[in-house]
Amino acid sequence: TTFQLAQQKGELWFLPNNPRALEKIVGLLRGAKKTIRIAMFTWTHPHLAQAVIDAHKRGVDVRVAIDRRQGQGAGAEVVRLLKQEGIPVSLSNGDGLLHYKMAIIDEETLINGSANWTRAAFKNNDDCFVILNPLTGAQKTFLEKLWSVIALESSPVP
Repeated sequence: TTFQLAQQKGELWFLPNNPRALEKIVGLLRGAKKTIRIAMFTWTHPHLAQAVIDAHKRGVDVRVAIDRRQGQGAGAEVVRLLKQEGIPVSLSNGDGLLHYKMAIIDEETLINGSANWTRAAFKNNDDCFVILNPLTGAQKTFLEKLWSVIALESSPVP
C-alpha cells in the first residue's frame, strides 16, 4: 500500500503474505550510496546480511547495532558475518531490549516496523514495516539523535 504524507511517499508492507517485501528491502539496501544505519532486535536473514555486506564492499558507510542477547544468540551468525567483512557492529548494553527494527539509508529513507530481519518474519509472522522517503529535516535530526543514543548505549563487537 502506497500513501502520501505531504511531500513524502510512504509504503506499508504487510507480512508474511507479500513475497515482494524481502526483495523491496534488499533493493533499498542495494541502492544505498552513502550510509546505512541499522538498529535491529533479531537479525538472522542471510539475504539481508548479504545485501548489507555488498553495500559495504561498494564503499557505503554501514553501522549496525543489535540487541546483546540476540546478537550473542540467534543473531550471532549474522554478527560474525558482518564483522568478518569489516562492518562495525555494536551490541546493546542496557538492561532493556534494543527492540528497534529499523534501517536508515542515505539519511533519506527510513524502514521501520514490527518485523525483525528473520526468515520467520517474512515467511510466517504477522508483521509489517513502513518505508518513508524522503525524510524531512526534523525527521533526519530526530533519527541522528536517536542513532547517537543507540551508539552510546552499545559496545562494539571486537
